[in-house]
Amino acid sequence: MRFAKESVPESADFNGLTPAFMQWPKGMDASTLLEGLPGGLCHCPHWGYALKGVMLVKYSDGSAEEIRGGDVYYLPAGHTALIKDDFASVEFNPKREFREVMAHVAKKMQGK
Repeated sequence: MRFAKESVPESADFNGLTPAFMQWPKGMDASTLLEGLPGGLCHCPHWGYALKGVMLVKYSDGSAEEIRGGDVYYLPAGHTALIKDDFASVEFNPKREFREVMAHVAKKMQGK
């Protein structure tokens, strides 16, 4: 199974994981989009490859790390992020948790 990055359907299922091409602008603070979720944190783990940019990830235990273009990464449940430079990545996410978080984020972006 394969998809062009521009046309990955929402229903894509790679053995329980959903692929996603993510793009976030410099200055975007995910904490504002995650308000209303338990602890104000993302509960979806992400496995990914950063194509470009810099993302500061903050974890529920108080630790933090930067993910940079060229990095392979894993973000466990319980995190938020601040985009320090336009960020793009390819991720693989558990389908149910990813849909829950993205539905919440979409509502926040629409002002609901």
